[in-house]
Amino acid sequence: MKIKSSICRIFILSFVSLLFLFSFLWIIFDFNKSPNSLKDTWTILSSLFGGYATLIAAYVATQLFNDWRDSHNANIKNNLIEKVLNSCDLHEANIFKSAENLASVKAKLVYKIKSNKNLIYRLNFKSKNNHEELLSIVHDCHSSFLWGKNIIWKHLLCLENEDYFKEKINIKEISTNLSNKSREISDTYLLIINEKDIKEKIILTDKLNTILADYLSFISIDIYMNLSSLSFEVKQD
Repeated sequence: MKIKSSICRIFILSFVSLLFLFSFLWIIFDFNKSPNSLKDTWTILSSLFGGYATLIAAYVATQLFNDWRDSHNANIKNNLIEKVLNSCDLHEANIFKSAENLASVKAKLVYKIKSNKNLIYRLNFKSKNNHEELLSIVHDCHSSFLWGKNIIWKHLLCLENEDYFKEKINIKEISTNLSNKSREISDTYLLIINEKDIKEKIILTDKLNTILADYLSFISIDIYMNLSSLSFEVKQD
């Protein structure tokens, strides 16, 4: 729409200018009592119009090129943002699923503590199948988390390479925070896996779910909301 209105203004201004020039030249020639005032006016106007038309065509071509380039760049920026937003959605879904699985692990541990006084002894590798089943769930949750985090990080690094985003959002700071928070989560996962005391496992599971809740807030506010507003701004441009 911008390029269309710009071209319309150019043609209107050109028409008004030529009309004014035609009137002015005709008056001058007629004032000097030229026998061919109309013909002389058209001759001069035609020669001027040729050069003027060339300049207008060059200007219009420049505007069309700039408009195409701006539109192309906006599409690239928007696609990059959409990739991060989509990866945030997937990552959040995985975290919610992991939190549910961890809650089920905790519920099983609590139940077995209450129902069997010898649970701590049995789970200290005396009943390996039961223990490995629980560890498998924690391992799967951790792997799912790492996968989602790495996808977001990869897309954030793509944004960091674009000068446009450096002016709008501190991608480097967000990537650093993402790395630090994910390291804390990974460390807690490993503590749960390596901890032999079942009661400590339950405490660590509660701690991990609290950390995951804070991490979800970071993903939602610091990354998703910032990039969503930026995406809207790119579309408006």
